[in-house]
Amino acid sequence: EVTAERIALRLDSLYPDGLPEGVFDTYTAEFEKIVALCEANDTPLTVIVPPTLLGPEPGHAAMMIWLEELANAGRLDLHDWVNVMPDRTQYYNLDHMNLGGIETFMKAWLRPLLDEKTVG
Repeated sequence: EVTAERIALRLDSLYPDGLPEGVFDTYTAEFEKIVALCEANDTPLTVIVPPTLLGPEPGHAAMMIWLEELANAGRLDLHDWVNVMPDRTQYYNLDHMNLGGIETFMKAWLRPLLDEKTVG
């Protein structure tokens, strides 16, 4: 059963000190290098935020604002799918899909995206 209490406990275990200041800046700097490398090699970049039962995790809003800026500038293709699979039976635990969940995710979201990119 997915409850607010279980979600809070899991988030506390993943982020016992919250999201430390400076972590976002460190990772954005590293990710910018990946974006620049893709651009230098004329390689399209697609970013997917995968589904979980946790909902948006700490830092999600700031990350999405930043990624949306990159997407709006044409530097990457962005898909925020964090809430697209709310069915508990698709998960091993709150933040990891089981085999059935992976199959559902692949068929319903990832395969259509890949087909669109290879055909279009």
